[in-house]
Amino acid sequence: MVTGRPLDTQRRTLVPLRSWDGSSHRSYVASWLLIFVVTLSFGNSTDAQETQTRPANTQSRASILKGNGTPSNLADLKTLQEQIQNISADLIAKTVAIQVGRANGSGVIVSENGYVLTAAHVAGEPDREAIVILADGEQVRGVTLGLNEVLDAGMIKLVDSRTWPHAELGESREVRAGQWCLATGHPGGYKVDRAPVLRMGRVIKVRDSAVITDCTLEGGDSGGPLFDVNGRVIAVHSRIGKNLAVNVHVPIERYRKSWDRLAKGEAWDRLNPLNEESWVGVFEHAESQGSIGVLVGRVVEESPAQLAGIQAGDELVEFAGIRIRSFDTLRQHVKLYEPGDSVKVQVSRDGQLLELDLKIGSRQERQIQR
Repeated sequence: MVTGRPLDTQRRTLVPLRSWDGSSHRSYVASWLLIFVVTLSFGNSTDAQETQTRPANTQSRASILKGNGTPSNLADLKTLQEQIQNISADLIAKTVAIQVGRANGSGVIVSENGYVLTAAHVAGEPDREAIVILADGEQVRGVTLGLNEVLDAGMIKLVDSRTWPHAELGESREVRAGQWCLATGHPGGYKVDRAPVLRMGRVIKVRDSAVITDCTLEGGDSGGPLFDVNGRVIAVHSRIGKNLAVNVHVPIERYRKSWDRLAKGEAWDRLNPLNEESWVGVFEHAESQGSIGVLVGRVVEESPAQLAGIQAGDELVEFAGIRIRSFDTLRQHVKLYEPGDSVKVQVSRDGQLLELDLKIGSRQERQIQR
């Protein structure tokens, strides 16, 4: 199990990147790399100018573009800078902000049919409605799928049927300590006047269950992607280690190995195991809280909830005699019952309280409904 503090508990102010077109990101990267140029200028001997202007040889250039080379002269730095400038806008376009209820974080689109990888503590429980905000500010609907809570891996599926711009998955097995990497996300949470922020760093350590880097992250970055210098996703942000410059990411290989389970909406390796077979088929409304209960955003067709008479827009007030004040409370109480059990549910609709009989469904039924 990966330990540390969840990213969403941290706050740190970063210089905002001002435009959506990536120009400010390129300026930021160029300024960052200039530091190395100055360091080289003052750190070399009398033939420093000759060293800095010497063209990068083929082997050096290949090493830098692979991400594991250390720039030793100005030509090397320019090679790295040009590579990052060439791919930065594309990486930012595939990075999204995620809001699930009151929780928020980041994610990355990884397939043309709209699968999004994120952290388990961002997505939360399966079958929740999510608001996914694209880099240009467009808001689209998503549904949370599976999660591995111990590993902190989660998945979301975008609802709209369209061809989505998506990032290529890399090979975390090939990642090595010292390798250059790029982190994108929404530090401090989504901001209307700011695109996803890109930061550069290096890999500190690689484990089977975690990649450790010095890319600065903070609250709101959780679930965002870690790229290699060729723009491939090699990990997903999980949490901060001992400080803001020691950060933990879930290797992309762990997502690849558990892809089918995540896509099916399975939840495993729970920190607090409950009955995962029980299901009713309601999704949380984006506004979450109603006047006296929690708002239902959507009801799955032919689900236990629909068969009981629950409708989108209803406020769930009581479940089995328990007052429902959040969807988390509802989920916890649903899992206290076995599939086939019947409970009384109270909803508010158009100012009237209705009592409905609901029969708990099973996960197998939910898969059929999909």
